[in-house]
Amino acid sequence: MAPDGSDDASAMEQGHIFREVVSVQVKPVGRDAFQAQLTVRLRPDDPSHPRSLLVELTDEADLVFYHSLIIGEGDFHALKAEQRLRVDFQSFPSQVAELLRRCCHTAADAGSTPAGGPAVGSAAGGGGGGGCGGPAPAEGGLR
Repeated sequence: MAPDGSDDASAMEQGHIFREVVSVQVKPVGRDAFQAQLTVRLRPDDPSHPRSLLVELTDEADLVFYHSLIIGEGDFHALKAEQRLRVDFQSFPSQVAELLRRCCHTAADAGSTPAGGPAVGSAAGGGGGGGCGGPAPAEGGLR
């Protein structure tokens, strides 16, 4: 069990780099923003030789809410140049996971949801949020 209450060993056994419930402000186009407890999952396409990173966002309260993004090595190099990242593709997934964990811990230490919390985006338009809600529910198929 990790210090934040998540079961890192279980997530790693399933190939996940990160799998936690995160409080996120979702800003859908043409609708009001709302706070949601999203399960954020990061996992490589192939744990032994990763060529892309799969990012999935789901909401247990809204079973229709499912957003995913595959970031390949070519996409990463464009992102790296655009955002001036200082990591290589091999360390990028673990760095994103660490950033999410730090945002969650910072929000938990502050005791409230900061207005400019972690930026976890999706096709629906993610926004800031704060705090991690602990380990994500067990895998049960697509939601």
